[in-house]
Amino acid sequence: MKSRADLAAAVSRWRHDICSFIQEALVDPETGEYFKLYPEQREFLQRAFALTPDGRMPYSELCFSCGKKSGKTALAAFVVIFTAVHLSPLRGEIHLLANDLEQSTSRVFKAVATILAASPLLRRSTSITATKITFRSTGTTITAVPVDYKGFAGANPVLNVFDESAYYTSEASHRLWAESVPSPARKISFRLSVSTAGFEGEPSPLRELFDRMMAYGREVARDLYEHENLLCFWSNRTRLAPWQTQAWTDEMARTLRGPQYLRLIENSWTSSESSFIEMPVWDSCVDADTRPLAGDKSLRVWVGMDLGWKHDSTALVVVALDGEVIQLVDHVVFTPTKSTPLDIEATAEAAVRSIAERFDLACVGYDPWQAVDLTQRLTRAHLAMIPIAQSPKNQTPMASQLIDVLKQGRLRMYQSRELRDAAAKTIVVESSRGYRLGKAKGSDRVDPIIALAMGVLLAGREESSGSRFTITGFFGEPLPDDSASQIDDQTGLPIVRQRPPNFKPMARPETEVDPDAPKHPGVTIWDFIDARGLDKDDPTIEQAHRWALEEYRNAMVEYRAAKAAKKTAATAVDTPDVVRS
Repeated sequence: MKSRADLAAAVSRWRHDICSFIQEALVDPETGEYFKLYPEQREFLQRAFALTPDGRMPYSELCFSCGKKSGKTALAAFVVIFTAVHLSPLRGEIHLLANDLEQSTSRVFKAVATILAASPLLRRSTSITATKITFRSTGTTITAVPVDYKGFAGANPVLNVFDESAYYTSEASHRLWAESVPSPARKISFRLSVSTAGFEGEPSPLRELFDRMMAYGREVARDLYEHENLLCFWSNRTRLAPWQTQAWTDEMARTLRGPQYLRLIENSWTSSESSFIEMPVWDSCVDADTRPLAGDKSLRVWVGMDLGWKHDSTALVVVALDGEVIQLVDHVVFTPTKSTPLDIEATAEAAVRSIAERFDLACVGYDPWQAVDLTQRLTRAHLAMIPIAQSPKNQTPMASQLIDVLKQGRLRMYQSRELRDAAAKTIVVESSRGYRLGKAKGSDRVDPIIALAMGVLLAGREESSGSRFTITGFFGEPLPDDSASQIDDQTGLPIVRQRPPNFKPMARPETEVDPDAPKHPGVTIWDFIDARGLDKDDPTIEQAHRWALEEYRNAMVEYRAAKAAKKTAATAVDTPDVVRS
């Protein structure tokens, strides 16, 4: 600006023209230049902020939904900054909400903070902390808020921004949405949702807005609809923004699975279930000249083990690394009959011990469910057992890494009808929490693919680390691999369990008073280890401790009920009958 008068004139004009404010006052941190809006953004913003004669927002419900990398987060940041600077009253509140605190601070909040820091007219007007931005002259705050409808109740913000509202599927998030309705008492009070489409069958705030738009919306411009207080932009175009080139959409089509491409790029609602892999892709990874290996003690291998003893099969898959390629070395599947469950000791345990004798076994990845006794025995035999619980934080990388190595041609397999049939029956089940491998019918047996995914996950972690795991103790001393209790999901490195230096054993008052009372397994895992004389580095201890606590609670219920019944019976004998016939 040339002078203070020019700035004052610009500020007066910007209050009524959000697009000019964005393109003349806000600087793109990546390029150092003022932002340029594309036509669809300008149309949406101009209609959304065409204030009524009495200064009210024309729409209290705003929604901007389009494919991935279309500028949704930037648009949300523009709206937040404009509202804070030009529309918010003194000490106004703006809340940025998301599925969890990490997302709320890493997306819209981070965009707002970086844009403010890059824009000369605004960088000195705010103070920024990890979760809050405060405008010094007005006291207006921009706060990142997790899903916490109880803490949010009673709040009266000027603006609530919901990031990825298609994935607000929990009861807590639905209540948060209900608590965040705009206030009719305020002239400026509204909500903004920015998101891609989600999954069919998962109710969410975005789905409610989409259904309302489809049922009652009137198209006022291309892909832009209005209905009463709702203004909704919904586009299925794959090249909406000028930076979305044909080469980029082609790359997304190659790297994303079909349903993911439809949902993330074309912004279409998709089913939560889809095929695991196209069979031609699977077949392209099969080498007709490759055979299972009988043994090679110089070959380092990883094993994935999926246990089943009655209804499901038990499968073990052995893989090795050959440069960047993961090689299928061997596999075995044990299938129970209707009348005879599997003997895990004679099948899975014997197979693991056989693999350890024939190869250089790095570790065995397994689902700890129903595997406590087996893994304790194998751990005592100095075999590295790595629990891979079937939780979303493990299931998503398991599925994604296996699909990636198949699509990239980095998995080399021998011909196996058993594995191919299992792959054909495997599906991918997606939800707002991630995705996992599953089966379409309860009778389908996909255990070999689950085991293969575990093996590929472990081998991939070794590949990414570039060498064998290096584990040190508390004082830096080297420890053997089999002292690791589990694998850290973020780093892929083993975790070594260390006793806290200030640990104090728990008191056991109930047992001391009554020797017949059930013995508490221990409040902490160290009490549990000491009480049962367990190996501190046994990878199954956490699960065993949880089960022991559950058994203790049930036993205490029975114990107290028996004591109460005994006391009642004794009272009945000692009390004279005062009722006369």
